[in-house]
Amino acid sequence: MDYVYKSWLALQKRRKYQIEGKERWLKMLKSDLELEQESQCSLNVIRTKATEILTKFTPQSDQNSNQRKGKNTKKSTKSKKSSLFQILLNTYGATQDPLTRCALAYLLNSSLSQRQTTTW
Repeated sequence: MDYVYKSWLALQKRRKYQIEGKERWLKMLKSDLELEQESQCSLNVIRTKATEILTKFTPQSDQNSNQRKGKNTKKSTKSKKSSLFQILLNTYGATQDPLTRCALAYLLNSSLSQRQTTTW
């Protein structure tokens, strides 16, 4: 019986973390208009800041993957995007500047695909 209870408790804890993550994501999802209002800047300024942030963190994620390659592990493009996504997500949670938060939200909302498909 003890095992069943511990297992159930572990599942509830995991579900709680999943819900908290989804709530955090939903709070971050904003339209372009909402981002402009929150940052009190135009969308072009937000895009410029997003580009600066992306170029700042892209070498960091590439460096991390190069260190891992030394351990004979291959990283796919998807996992590189995933690690960059996680870096941006953590930075969003840690920053207080409205423009930076909006730029990070813009990047996260576009799932980093904007960089590859269009130029700002």
